[in-house]
Amino acid sequence: DAAQEAKIDLVCRKLGLRPGMRVLDIGCGWGEALAFAARRYGVSGVGVTISREQADYARQLCAGLPIEIRLQDYRELHERFDRVFSIGMFEHVGVRNYRSYFEIARRCLSDEPATGGGLFLLHSIASNYSLRHTDPWIGRYIFPNSMLPSAAQIAESLEGQFVIEDWHGFGTDYDLTLQA
Repeated sequence: DAAQEAKIDLVCRKLGLRPGMRVLDIGCGWGEALAFAARRYGVSGVGVTISREQADYARQLCAGLPIEIRLQDYRELHERFDRVFSIGMFEHVGVRNYRSYFEIARRCLSDEPATGGGLFLLHSIASNYSLRHTDPWIGRYIFPNSMLPSAAQIAESLEGQFVIEDWHGFGTDYDLTLQA
């Protein structure tokens, strides 16, 4: 729990969240990151997921907070936010969709100078080589129907959309998580 909280707090600090900002969580899962950001940083926001179970749980978790949880595909988003983040969802996008994923994230970002322009944070498990198909072991035991992107695939797909300001590896930390 402490490691999860530290990870979400790091995401919020990297995004420079401040009270009054409006944020988007692409693939919000169970809503923990948005709830944390609203409570600790005073933001409002929207979380999207395609899982009805996750949406129902996230709505309960975020009840009373200025958070809206939508059962919606991220590709249907056409509104602006001060910050956008995505934690642990990109592994399910697939290499042929990486470019459009980043285009949509960029489309959803505000360019307002008052908020420092738009910032996007992607948190993903990655591979150290380019794959076109999921590793069978990872697909069976870790993330069914997933694909781990490489740094090259990510960089190529976001070229012209974003400038990489920070690249932070958690490999050794995640190895401990998997062992536990």
